[in-house]
Amino acid sequence: MNNEEQQINLKGRINGANLETEIPKPNFQADLKGLQKPELGKSKKKIILGAIIGLMVVIAGAVVVLATGLWNPVWNPFQLSPDKVLAEAFENMSGLNAVHSKIIYNIDLEAEESFSGRITMESDTNLFDVSNPKSQAVIDLSVSAKGIEFFFNGEILSMDEVFYFKLGTMPIPITLGLTQFGLDASDWTSKWFKFDSKELGMSFIKKFSDQEKIEMEQEIVQLLLDYPIAKVAEKLADEKIQEQNTYHYLLTLDKENLKQFVVNLTEIMNKYYGFDDLVNMSEEDMQEISEGIDEFFEATGGIDFEIWIGKKDKLIYRVTGQKSFDLSEIDVEEMEEGEGILSLDFDMSFSKFNEPVEIIAPEDSQSIIEMLMPLIQMFMGDEIGDISGGGDIFGLGQAPIRAKDARIKSDVNQLRTHAELIWVDSQDGYKELCYYGKANINHPDFGSQLKSLSDDIIEQGSNLVCYSNKDDYCISVQLLSNQEFFCVDSTGIAKEISGINNPCTYTAKCNF
Repeated sequence: MNNEEQQINLKGRINGANLETEIPKPNFQADLKGLQKPELGKSKKKIILGAIIGLMVVIAGAVVVLATGLWNPVWNPFQLSPDKVLAEAFENMSGLNAVHSKIIYNIDLEAEESFSGRITMESDTNLFDVSNPKSQAVIDLSVSAKGIEFFFNGEILSMDEVFYFKLGTMPIPITLGLTQFGLDASDWTSKWFKFDSKELGMSFIKKFSDQEKIEMEQEIVQLLLDYPIAKVAEKLADEKIQEQNTYHYLLTLDKENLKQFVVNLTEIMNKYYGFDDLVNMSEEDMQEISEGIDEFFEATGGIDFEIWIGKKDKLIYRVTGQKSFDLSEIDVEEMEEGEGILSLDFDMSFSKFNEPVEIIAPEDSQSIIEMLMPLIQMFMGDEIGDISGGGDIFGLGQAPIRAKDARIKSDVNQLRTHAELIWVDSQDGYKELCYYGKANINHPDFGSQLKSLSDDIIEQGSNLVCYSNKDDYCISVQLLSNQEFFCVDSTGIAKEISGINNPCTYTAKCNF
């Protein structure tokens, strides 16, 4: 069989599927599979899956920790801006009606003649009655110099334009010095003295309406927001103070903002208090203030202090600061150089926010003039004269009596105000102001005020005469210092009148 026949025979077998053994088909998928990477084992899959889950847990945990404040770095995207917290704290503190504070100042001078001092002051403020703000404070002072220690303490109270103070302990050198002049320190210690501006016919505290107080406070708060005098230099570890979680910051004074704040604060004070010498500050004045602040920073290098602010209430709980100066390195104009290290530090804490505190005027307080009279007599001698009058070329001997006269005049001037209120309120004009030569203490609207003023005049040692009709009135009192009459009437007269007869009569006018 030739080759051609063999190929035909083979072809026929294939077509007829008569081959004893079929030729296997090639498996291309199996071949390709053999060329691929081997499949990972189950253990490696678990490792990768665990790593992914673990990373997610770490990220989620970090978010929770940052958001809740458990870990609170400065870059924490979930925390409030430190500057915003600080601004809110200042604003909240200014809106408090009551607060208790404790302030401790320390000063130490390490030099050839060392010196140290410490002042501690605890105070309470009550502003619930905006028309009569009240405050009280206890002050302790200790000084050590040349190996000798001095101690002093006292109390201060303020309410209704009257300042009260009491000396507790006086330094022994002072008490011994007073003894040499025949004065007993016990005459000043453990007694309440008062300074009543109304007794002197003047007022050192300007009274504002509620609206004026609100506007002034808002302007000062806004000034702090516009020119914050301190900025956050570093966020420190949060702490708990008075059972409160607090933000803890390191602050530093901002020199440029401090300049702007001082100048603008001066303008606000002038606007509301009307200080004539501060009207329209010149460019030279502002430049002088700026240069003074520059010299302060040049001499001190600035001052850093720490502050703690409540996380919930955004109130200030504590402020501390410390600074040391090498006196030999201070080079400021008009300041003498010295040698030694001067260290200053303070610690202020605040508590009892908006907790009402009762502040009551002390009983049996004496006038400050009575307190100072022994000192005046000590230095002025016989020139003072007798306290009842006569030979008093300086007018100091009659100071307590003059103070009573000033108070009497103040009472009469207040009666003038009530007279005008009665005239406006009644169809009978001034008629109901007086009743049978006295103030009408039974007036339906102003009786209590008229009685209070009349009683006070009697308490000072004088008496009141009052006559009125529909169109006219007069009021007069006899002064204690010169026996003259102080008379006021509806025509605008308000003057002292000499004579033995009272100038205010049934004519309802001051006769002179």
